[in-house]
Amino acid sequence: MGRFLHLYFPLALTFLLMSGSSPIINKGIGHLPDETIGLATLVNAFGICIFLYSPTFSVRDVAQKFVRGRTSYRHTVLFFLMVSTVGTLLLLLLGLTPFLDRLILDKALNLPGELVAPVKRSVLSFVPIPTLIVFRGVHQALHITADTPKWIGIGTVCRFTVMILFVFLVAVPLGIEGGVMGGMAFSIGILVEMIVTVATARRTARFIREDPPDEAPPSFRTLWEFSHPLFLANAMGVFLNPLTARIVNGAALGELSAAAYGIVRTFTWTFSSTLFAMQTMALAKADTIRNLRRLAIYEFIPVSTFTGLFFLVCFLPAARHAVLVGFFNVDSATTVRFITEALPIAIILPMVMAIRSTCRGLLMRGGFTKWVTVSNTAALLLLLTLSAMNPSALALNGARIGYICWMASLVLEMLTLVLGVSRVGIRACVNEGRRG
Repeated sequence: MGRFLHLYFPLALTFLLMSGSSPIINKGIGHLPDETIGLATLVNAFGICIFLYSPTFSVRDVAQKFVRGRTSYRHTVLFFLMVSTVGTLLLLLLGLTPFLDRLILDKALNLPGELVAPVKRSVLSFVPIPTLIVFRGVHQALHITADTPKWIGIGTVCRFTVMILFVFLVAVPLGIEGGVMGGMAFSIGILVEMIVTVATARRTARFIREDPPDEAPPSFRTLWEFSHPLFLANAMGVFLNPLTARIVNGAALGELSAAAYGIVRTFTWTFSSTLFAMQTMALAKADTIRNLRRLAIYEFIPVSTFTGLFFLVCFLPAARHAVLVGFFNVDSATTVRFITEALPIAIILPMVMAIRSTCRGLLMRGGFTKWVTVSNTAALLLLLTLSAMNPSALALNGARIGYICWMASLVLEMLTLVLGVSRVGIRACVNEGRRG
């Protein structure tokens, strides 16, 4: 149990604080005179940016699998620096030139004219992030391998603290526009997190100072074959939220539905996102069938905790009032009713997230990353189909319909991953079977 919490707690804290970053920035933007423009700018710029540099999100998992010595460390860093360079150039191209305006800002997002210039300025404030993610992710993997994961959590706490200080002590007093404030806060926060992670990993991960005698470092081709299905999966995953939002907005009371869905999604995702840590846990610790069984038993603790929390909020009026009125300041009876009708669907979310993350970690451990792409493709196709059908058109509560559709996509993704593990075999995943 101690070893489980030793790794799980810093990773869970990282995902929890990452989920809490956006509300902090949004609260800062709320203090600006052009609050509406600022929020709209950041939402659009953030969505564009995470899509353009989404391939770098895989760096920690890839480094965790392949980095075992000095040469493998250098190969992995260099490979992902090339990947991040593509994302950086696309951000610069969008922010500084008109070449991508028509394709991304006009056709894809249908931005109003008054948002084009602010969004382009906001995109430029995200430019350092792809490179920072590479160095942060590789050295987080080193901490996991060196069994010093506490520094991952400490780095994230430093990032979160610096973001708060920047937003409320620098950006708001100086009146920095909302979209730029958001990008700068993320960039500065991730920079501090990266510095803490790199500085500590250099001291603790001594195995990167030399090459192990019995293991050849990965070639760039090996890294590409393992990573590119994850790149595709990350890019497709970015589209799930806009598709769900389109379903929600199709309801008769679209504005109230969107507000209710935003609260339900924020509340349930903030806690359930900590179960992403199970992917890293499976990749790092499921090296035998016995350890995999232990991991499955230990998963029951966070899953049951969050399931119980959601159950209380769903069916205990006092708990629901404390969350919706006390914390989220919801003052509309209709919005409260919409949220109350959507919340029961979330009870299965922790279980779905735990199984999904564990299966992803197992498939990555075995090198079967194509199944990750297949699962994301299935989820994306389902939401595309549901979005085209517009199931909210005849409903008042689009939040409930949208949450059902989003949950259905997660369940389908989970089932596809379970199928992948069963097809390739658990022993092949645990024992790092052939790549396929």
